[in-house]
Amino acid sequence: MVAAMDVVLNERTLTVEMVKSVGSCDELDEVVETYTECIRQACNAAIPRKSSKARGLKPLWWSPELEGLKREAHIKDRRIQNAAPSRREYVVGEYVQAREAYERAIAEAQTTSWKWFCSVQNGESLWDGIYRVIRETGKNREDVLLKTDSGQVLGPDEPAT
Repeated sequence: MVAAMDVVLNERTLTVEMVKSVGSCDELDEVVETYTECIRQACNAAIPRKSSKARGLKPLWWSPELEGLKREAHIKDRRIQNAAPSRREYVVGEYVQAREAYERAIAEAQTTSWKWFCSVQNGESLWDGIYRVIRETGKNREDVLLKTDSGQVLGPDEPAT
């Protein structure tokens, strides 16, 4: 990140002398904006962007039918807020029915998916798979103490640099 920051600062020709020679508020604002932009560009160059694919992952049992039931329950929930007092009880009843149907469909989809998962085990029981994953992920490692180049152990309040 430091190298990326140096490159951006050189591109923008922002030097220590320029910062020291600031004589007015407008010049200071300009230097701060330039420096902020340099930091932003250095971060964009050095820090990888988070993938948008990871955010939208749905469970294996999720289906368009469940999406529709979820949308329907949400719409009926919003209708409660906009309902006239005389209709509120009826609208709440509709919402409760939609929500229960949605929750039942989720439970059924999860159960079906779990039964499918358990039946697909190729000669390996469910617990064999779990233990295999635990074995292959390795042991828990102990925390390593932070030490300086001279070998002195750092405390919790001391910086590591």
